[in-house]
Amino acid sequence: MKFDISVQRNIIGNDIDIQIATEGDEIIAAVDYILDGFSLGTDDFNDTPLNSLRRTFSRAGDAGPGKQHRLIVKVHGKPGNPDKNGSRVWTDLN
Repeated sequence: MKFDISVQRNIIGNDIDIQIATEGDEIIAAVDYILDGFSLGTDDFNDTPLNSLRRTFSRAGDAGPGKQHRLIVKVHGKPGNPDKNGSRVWTDLN
């Protein structure tokens, strides 16, 4: 599974763009998004699993000079298979 996570600081919070692409027989059944220990939400695709996903969040979390962030993207695939995780850690500039 391939993750591409980009972040841009906004006046309020951060603009986050997440792209996920499966490999082989992997599927995306559900995705959890966790920023700085708080849930941004969950997408459930169990009825129609995906092979790729693009998700954006605008003005997510807090932003400020020197503030460090940690985003975890947890993908749930086929039942019984382990979750796949992607992450991005960054520090806001001045």
